[in-house]
Amino acid sequence: MSQLQPLFGILIALSFSFRAYMEWRYIRETKSHFISLVLVAVSLIFTIAFFIFR
Repeated sequence: MSQLQPLFGILIALSFSFRAYMEWRYIRETKSHFISLVLVAVSLIFTIAFFIFR
């Protein structure tokens, strides 16, 4: 189970990346894809921090 924990952070980042792409592609006028991009960055930062401070 300990080997799967970093995988969860990567999967969350991938899901937010896909969401940001879909928002950018289909509802570009709302600019809501920027929030999803920020969430991608935050989830990647926490995943990397988890690797470092493990």
